[in-house]
Amino acid sequence: LGPSVGALVKRIHGVEAALGRLRDTELASARIRREGPAPPRLLVLRLEHRRKKAVTELATAWLRLAQPGFLAGVRRRLES
Repeated sequence: LGPSVGALVKRIHGVEAALGRLRDTELASARIRREGPAPPRLLVLRLEHRRKKAVTELATAWLRLAQPGFLAGVRRRLES
């Protein structure tokens, strides 16, 4: 299927990795809040920073995956 499929796989993995980081951060935040005692403020701030970074990474990875020109090229390659 050529290099366009390799590029597609790479971009999908980028989205997958960003989703994983976001999920891990949100699960960690929920767990430390659920289990006492109250977490240190610095830890809460650090996790929030990591969550925001993961959201930004996900948005970037998604835009890269969803580029119309890129997707059109993949479709052409798959249809040929």
